[in-house]
Amino acid sequence: MMLTAKAANRLLAAGALGMALAHPVAAQNRLSATKSIQLIAIKRPSIGISLVNGGPVVFDLEGGETAGNSDPAWSVNWNLPARSQVVRVCVSLAGPLKPASGGAASIPLSRIEARPESAGAFQNFAGSACGQAAALKVSEIPISGANNKLGTKRDDLQLRINDRGLNLPPGAYTGTLNILVEVLEAPALTR
Repeated sequence: MMLTAKAANRLLAAGALGMALAHPVAAQNRLSATKSIQLIAIKRPSIGISLVNGGPVVFDLEGGETAGNSDPAWSVNWNLPARSQVVRVCVSLAGPLKPASGGAASIPLSRIEARPESAGAFQNFAGSACGQAAALKVSEIPISGANNKLGTKRDDLQLRINDRGLNLPPGAYTGTLNILVEVLEAPALTR
């Protein structure tokens, strides 16, 4: 027996209807479950230092006050909460400049001097700042509210060594200058 196309289509449609009527529960009821997970995105405050001129700084000592061949410079950048704070920048020396040859002579901290931002008088590293010994304060940037919570500041430092009367033997004397940045709440500015 041969089916015409029209008869074949009717037969297929009837079969599909019969299957849908035979299993109505399976087509309409499916199992499911839902559970939610909370998402929390946190942007942490940050502060960083980028060197603009990181040295080395070389001093050609001649028995007097000798400036370095270049001025160290850096940029401090921050992204802080909007509240009253201060970003304080200091520099410190890791110790006296010691001879590379391992000799006993050294250039004491009191003979290494700095002048932040090329302004004011030179100061030696005999004091403390930012909670560090052998340190100087370079700058303080007030942060107040949303207007300055994201920012950057460039600092530089002139360095010189006063080797007058030290009678140093010839040779290279080396040391390390550290840049320190701290964020203080406005009431903590007394230290």
